[in-house]
Amino acid sequence: MCIMLYVVTSMLGLLSIPWTMTAELFPTEIRGLAHSIAISVANLLMFVSIQTYLTTVDALGGPAQGGAHFK
Repeated sequence: MCIMLYVVTSMLGLLSIPWTMTAELFPTEIRGLAHSIAISVANLLMFVSIQTYLTTVDALGGPAQGGAHFK
């Protein structure tokens, strides 16, 4: 149920706001290239954080061992 709620609210526009606003940060001359680089870096960082999540939970002890609560 929580996953469905997340998907529905993100598709209503909450998830696209940061991507739209980054286009306004750059001058017109370099907007296309800079926006492409910014989105590529953001997607790369999201991929790395998703791939290293379980390793990070294990390294910090996880919630069962009294460490930080990640799940």
